[in-house]
Amino acid sequence: MNLRLRLRTRLLLAIFLVVSVSLYFLMDWFLRDLRVRYLESVEENLVETANLLASQLENHSPALDSLAMPQDLARSIRALRKRDVDAQIYQMRKTRIDLRVYLVDSTGIVLWDSDLPGDSGADYSRWRDVRLTLSGSYGARATRVDPTDPGTSSMYVAAPVMRNGKVAGALTVVKPSSSVEEFIHNARPKFLAAGLLAGIATLAAGWLLSLWLLVPIQRLSVHTQKVRDGEDPPLPDLGSSEIRELGTAFEEMRRALEGRKYVERYVHDLTHELKSPLTAVRAAAEILAENPPEPARSRFLQNLLSETDRQRKLVDRLLELASLEARAVQERMETFSVNSLLEEASSAHASEAARRGVVLVSRCPPDLSIQGDKLLLQQAVGNFLGNAIDFSPDNGHVEIRAQAGETLRIEVTDQGPGIPPWALEKIWDRFFSTPRPENGRKSTGLGLPFVREVARLHGATASLANRPEGGSMACLELPSRILR
Repeated sequence: MNLRLRLRTRLLLAIFLVVSVSLYFLMDWFLRDLRVRYLESVEENLVETANLLASQLENHSPALDSLAMPQDLARSIRALRKRDVDAQIYQMRKTRIDLRVYLVDSTGIVLWDSDLPGDSGADYSRWRDVRLTLSGSYGARATRVDPTDPGTSSMYVAAPVMRNGKVAGALTVVKPSSSVEEFIHNARPKFLAAGLLAGIATLAAGWLLSLWLLVPIQRLSVHTQKVRDGEDPPLPDLGSSEIRELGTAFEEMRRALEGRKYVERYVHDLTHELKSPLTAVRAAAEILAENPPEPARSRFLQNLLSETDRQRKLVDRLLELASLEARAVQERMETFSVNSLLEEASSAHASEAARRGVVLVSRCPPDLSIQGDKLLLQQAVGNFLGNAIDFSPDNGHVEIRAQAGETLRIEVTDQGPGIPPWALEKIWDRFFSTPRPENGRKSTGLGLPFVREVARLHGATASLANRPEGGSMACLELPSRILR
């Protein structure tokens, strides 16, 4: 969980930093570019206005060689500056005309200025708009009244005034860029809001991406912890990404390692269990080779037969358990009556119980049915019954009953001595067994591990405990989903 939080935090922080830096530079570039686009639009209009006024000036007195601002045109421009205007241009309100016009002759000397009448006779030839236009090029400039304040900037665009095919002067129109700044100022909040929304949307997408990436990692981490703790959980749903391939590879590696450990453990356990009977067989064979008296010969021959039979049973049960443990899921499923399951398990041990005088009692609702592998469940219940009979006193009482509720419980109880306290933690270990009260012999110690594997395949649990009133109770608790 901590790893998931650290990864998610780092991933979200990385996305936040990348998005923030990217949006900052994007919005800064966009606003700068927006200002340029506004200025281009204004300059285009100024070009048209300058050429319109220059054309009117040319048409006013085209025959005159000298250049002068006509009085009527000058009055019109001054009147335009004084005209009342109230125009709502989207979010900007325009209340005055701020267009300035000045005219220079072919040497750059001011002939007329709408805003600065006192500049008549001044030399404007050094200004870029005048100098380039008089030389036959496109003349324009942007100049600040206060070099440190961008808000005092004005745009100057000039158009040539022609006389007899020659440039006789230049007419410049001036527009303060403050109106452009106001447009940008009004547009800035919208762009910032759009950028903020884009950032939030990107972070949300990043959060969803982190979920998409990290939730499978979290599931794989939990799965790994369960495996570490000795559980055998199925591989969780990891989606269809590379994480699933990683999980599948991990699961295959785990199965391979478990298979290797499984073989090593079985070889070790089998060697340990076969060592004692093989020693007994060898000793009996050596004594028989010496041709002992008939009573001793019969006794040692019986030992040989019993020990070899014990080894055969041990190998058979071990192979059954190995086959069962190799299954990942339950393969054979059928629906059957629980009552028939208990009756068949009881019938299989009836002769053994009769020999000891043990009474078998079966209690089960007649209409109770389940779905599973009947043969395996019958063997599991049979193992419980066999142990109960072995540890019951002669003429004792063994009861097997089934009851359904939230789960299906199959319980086998006896009146024997119970399980020694020291054996409670080992009773499910492979090859572990306690001596039978009747003859002191031990079983193969594979019956209860077999029951545990049958329970695992059916999603059930198996337990064995002492009863307060004496004896023991073995229980197989099956999930309600298998009830039919």
